[in-house]
Amino acid sequence: MTCPLPIPSSSQRPDPSSSFSPPSKYRFSAVDDLQLPPALSVTTETPLSNALTMALERDYSQLTVISSERRKLLGYLDVSAAVNQLKGRDPETLTVKDVYTRFDRRKSVGYQIITPDTSLDVLDEFLKEHSFAIGMYTLIFRVLI
Repeated sequence: MTCPLPIPSSSQRPDPSSSFSPPSKYRFSAVDDLQLPPALSVTTETPLSNALTMALERDYSQLTVISSERRKLLGYLDVSAAVNQLKGRDPETLTVKDVYTRFDRRKSVGYQIITPDTSLDVLDEFLKEHSFAIGMYTLIFRVLI
């Protein structure tokens, strides 16, 4: 015996002009599901040749730069930009301090915090506007470049 499904009346049907969002292509996955490797940090005093070697061995395109005294996040080292700055210079004489990008600490800049619980849809939208995000412990910070 079959039981027909009730047909909703026109007043019960969803309005097609309403803000209907299609299902997520990430199926409710979060940043934590990516199982990202930990960030590799260097200090401003690290020889540039050592920092580039560590990044290239791990296939990292950026490294976080921290202060050696307080372990405070100072900025990031863009590996390809650093390699370009090496042309015609002796890498043994340069340190990370000579080529890294400092974060803008003005209050007007602001950073978007993305936690491990943040939806991958949110991260996907974020990365459409920004070239990368830096993962530190359980947070990913927006980098304005």
